[in-house]
Amino acid sequence: MTPWQASSGSPRTSRVDPRHLAALCVFTIVAIALYGRIDHDAVTGGGWDLDRYRLMAQAAPGLSHAVDAPFAYRLLGPYFAGLLPLPDPTAFYLLSATLGVALAAALYAFLLSEGLDSAIAAFTSALFVLNHGLFGWLIWDCFQLNDLLCLLSLVVMVWALARRRPWLFGAALLLGSLARETSLLMVPVALATLYARGGPYSKTKLPPKEGREGASEMAAERRRFSLAMLPGIALFFLSRLAVPATEGLAGTSGLPHYLRAPLTFALDHTYV
Repeated sequence: MTPWQASSGSPRTSRVDPRHLAALCVFTIVAIALYGRIDHDAVTGGGWDLDRYRLMAQAAPGLSHAVDAPFAYRLLGPYFAGLLPLPDPTAFYLLSATLGVALAAALYAFLLSEGLDSAIAAFTSALFVLNHGLFGWLIWDCFQLNDLLCLLSLVVMVWALARRRPWLFGAALLLGSLARETSLLMVPVALATLYARGGPYSKTKLPPKEGREGASEMAAERRRFSLAMLPGIALFFLSRLAVPATEGLAGTSGLPHYLRAPLTFALDHTYV
């Protein structure tokens, strides 16, 4: 262990209590059942996102050429649903319910890793499950499977960043980049966090010799995380080049949109 690692320390991890985890999973399953399920027949053709995701699932293992951007690039959830030997509404619902339980359990595990007591971690995760506007909506509109995948990837990436696991971070980013664009928000978060560790804003001050060794280790860690993030970032942009998509709202199809979007956003919000 380097002096930098010793001085920075590791978060205190609480033990998993099987009773609390089981209670949380049962609570989540009951909540999922009570949230119900969207009547997809009543809204089909009404411009809802589910119209696009169902087309994508029905085309799996191929790609649909009738889906507009940016929905066409959110491949992961609809593709999984389309590969199951089930009607696509049933496949979406079963996958969403499974991911809902997995997300609650992952949040519980993350809170334990940050040192929270098991009972408090389980209670906090249960409160998240009760969030009707976020968790409840994604369960009810089960076709928003990509949102659950993205939330799960965000939890994993935050944990991997805190625990200094660059390749786990990179794997979660890779999958998240195929689910929703939101997952890429963790790239600047990770870079800022890595810069802050031992940087000018760090509260840890080491003697000169140990400081040099710590700085070398921190530089190596930044390189490892940067390399681990490259495949996810590359896949995000490559999918905008390779996946067929019709023109979406405000011209959101293709790679050029994502290259000019930051400038367009800045101009729109400066002069409006």
